[in-house]
Parts: sequence; C-alpha cells; structure tokens
Amino acid sequence: MTSVARDVPTRTSVAQDASTRPTVLAQVARFGAVVALSFLLGGLTSYAQGFLPDAFASFANSASGWTVLTALLVYWSRARTVPAAVLGAVSFVLLVLGYMVASQVRGLVYDPMLFSVVGVVVGPFVGVAASWLRASGVRAALGTALLAGIGIGEAAYGLTIIGDTTSPVYWTVTGVAGVALLGGMVVRRIRGALPVALAAGGAVALAAAFYAAYSSLG
Repeated sequence: MTSVARDVPTRTSVAQDASTRPTVLAQVARFGAVVALSFLLGGLTSYAQGFLPDAFASFANSASGWTVLTALLVYWSRARTVPAAVLGAVSFVLLVLGYMVASQVRGLVYDPMLFSVVGVVVGPFVGVAASWLRASGVRAALGTALLAGIGIGEAAYGLTIIGDTTSPVYWTVTGVAGVALLGGMVVRRIRGALPVALAAGGAVALAAAFYAAYSSLG
C-alpha cells in the first residue's frame, strides 16, 4: 500500500542535473567573456589606428573590422540563435563604446551614436549569421550570405569610393575573405541547389545593398 513520493529525485535525474550544470556555467562564462572582450577590442581598435601598417590601417576604421570581431566572438561563444542575436547587438555596441572610451583617453573626440545604432540594427543579424555558420543547409547559406556579402560589399566600396585615400590591400583582403568564406561553406556545409543559390545569390545581393547603404552614409 506504499508508494514512492513523486518529489523524490531519481539517481538518473540527479546525474543529468549534475552533468548539465557545468555546461550552463561554461556557456555563461563564454557570454561574459564576449562582453568583456568586445569592450576591450573596441578600445584596441582605436589604438590600432596608430600602429597598424598603412596597408591594413582601414581595419581599425571600417564597418567590416567590427563586423569581423563581432562574428568571431559570437561564433566562439557557440550561442544558439536567440542568444546569438542578443550577443551580436551587445558585442557590436560595446566595440563602439570601447572605441569611444579609448579615443577619449587619447584626447580624441568620437561620437558613437551612428555606429551604436548600426550595432543595434545590424548586430543581431551578424550574431545569428555567425551562429548559423555551425549549421547546414538553408541556415548555413543565409549566415554565409550575410557575412560574405558584407565583406565583398565593403571591399567594393573601399576599392572604388575611397580607393584614392586608402590602401587597396585591406579592401582586397576583405573581398577575398568574403569569397573564401562563401566557397569554403559551399564545400563543407552547404549542399543542394537551393541552399547554394541562396548563399551565392544572397551574398551578391547583400554586397550590393551594403555598397549602396554605405555609400549613402558617406
């Protein structure tokens, strides 16, 4: 006539809770590291303007520089879609704020408003795109299209609109990196006619959109 109390955990459930706890803590630690590193790296990009060689000086003064850092940090964090979107925005904005603080320390004036807004709007998409590079099929195609498109679009902008005042080396490397990302993902993770078309066509469309938008911003 006796029964086992329902609120008494079994050995299996206790073991599962114990096994997942370190994973959750590790993920929280990664997210915290992304936050800290974003602010630190943003500050370093301000100082990098003083020591990077001319060929790569544009990295410290371009949208692709912060986009690359945001994407790499979110990718490293292994965040899933929703957390990756949040981290993307937070990381991009903190990069901008870190740059602002470091610039002020150096005695320079920098208004973070424009690129903070860009970070809030574009950062989530960059974060999700970076997260989806670990996926396959359509998700991998869309993530690749966004990141490759930004690289190719800014390369086109740098080589044509401001090519007379900046070195072509960085823009060329950026464009090649975008094409390499697209090709590498097609070889490794993107399979099927539709995903490949989405990746290639999307990258071209986003590159054109980025070029037009960035040209309008000046």
